[in-house]
Amino acid sequence: MPSRLVVGFLGLLLGVAGVEIATADDGIEEGYAKKSGISAGTEMKHFVDSAFRQLEVRENFTLNVCNKTNRDLKLAFYSKYNNLVADDEYVVMGWFDATKNSCTELTDMAKGDFAFYANNGAGREWAGKDRKLCVESARFKRVYYGENQCAKSLLKGFTDLVIDSNYHTITISR
Repeated sequence: MPSRLVVGFLGLLLGVAGVEIATADDGIEEGYAKKSGISAGTEMKHFVDSAFRQLEVRENFTLNVCNKTNRDLKLAFYSKYNNLVADDEYVVMGWFDATKNSCTELTDMAKGDFAFYANNGAGREWAGKDRKLCVESARFKRVYYGENQCAKSLLKGFTDLVIDSNYHTITISR
């Protein structure tokens, strides 16, 4: 049913230009279009397929952070900016709390490329070597443009993961 909504919405947008969107009920493969009874060319098919691809979303996942230390932790993450498959923007964000000796679930995280960094506020860090990213001392969220321009003390190592499941656990221990 959600795909019909997207098809309907896209059809409404393209209808202004005199383009009809064929749905599965029409007996024509979704993504093809026809213009005023004339069979659409490759350019039109590509346009409609691209429009659908831009609206395609990837699922979210739940991140379970298990803090097996005797101190509360702060975590920062690097992930897709949103769930649109065609969107190549990433975001760096922090700080998320992980209470000592417990597990915390964070929901609605975008699947795909993902990285994390953690510290306990007392000098102990769980830093990776996969990528260096700038963090801030207060809570933050910013789009990552591929450049790191910050004080050396705020440039931290992150551990890369590729998340393709609906639930993922990170365990941080002494």
